[in-house]
Amino acid sequence: MDKSYSSSREILNKEIINEMKFLHEKIDGLFDYRQMTLHMNRKFEEKLNHKRIYRY
Repeated sequence: MDKSYSSSREILNKEIINEMKFLHEKIDGLFDYRQMTLHMNRKFEEKLNHKRIYRY
């Protein structure tokens, strides 16, 4: 079954990935997933699991 819409979780995932790519380029890849998780939690004001960040 085709979905013609994106769920709110899918939209958030895309935003997370875009922010991670931007930050990775900005700091020349110096953050590990723990530091990246802390930054993402502050940026999105939401508790994101470290495994979710590590996956991307």
